[in-house]
Amino acid sequence: MKKYLIPGLFMISLNSIHVAAQNKKIEIENEYCSYADVFTPNNDSINDTWFFKWKQIPDSVSMNIYNRWGEKLFEANQQSFVWDGTNKKGKKAENGIYPFSAFLFYKNEKKVINGMITLLR
Repeated sequence: MKKYLIPGLFMISLNSIHVAAQNKKIEIENEYCSYADVFTPNNDSINDTWFFKWKQIPDSVSMNIYNRWGEKLFEANQQSFVWDGTNKKGKKAENGIYPFSAFLFYKNEKKVINGMITLLR
């Protein structure tokens, strides 16, 4: 059995010599927040920033977004963070897929959410 730790939409296929192949889509969500997989920071006022929508607001947050070489592109330490697709120096990040790690701190626990963001200009 495969355990998925990253939320997303997955396709499950069942193949058997006795039954025709069957496919099923399932969506896995985390219990703490939701977020867009893709955003388009092109100043058209539609989907220009990336952020979490909280289901359970943490006491504190540490958010890091990285480039393809593992260099930290963006960091935030507040629940109301917003990424506009720029790096620490204010330069626009290129189209691409960016990994992130979010550390959510609650009174008695720490949760880690890892994922990917697609940036399209």
